[in-house]
Amino acid sequence: MNEPPTVVIDNGTGYTKMGYAGNMDPSYIIPSVVGTSLQKKAGNKLSNIELDYHIGDDAIANQKTHQISYILKSG
Repeated sequence: MNEPPTVVIDNGTGYTKMGYAGNMDPSYIIPSVVGTSLQKKAGNKLSNIELDYHIGDDAIANQKTHQISYILKSG
């Protein structure tokens, strides 16, 4: 029985690289950023603002409405 290939994830301060062990290049490269909503919760109303976030390229694309945070600092 063949074993599935080992997945390698390199979480870097600028980019996260993902791929399979033995490959020369990563299969996926995404920015290591998270964008969280700039909106405030409204009083006592239930809100899903904490679920309003974007990761990687989507975070950068929505930086006008979301605060960008680089999730890894100093490697």
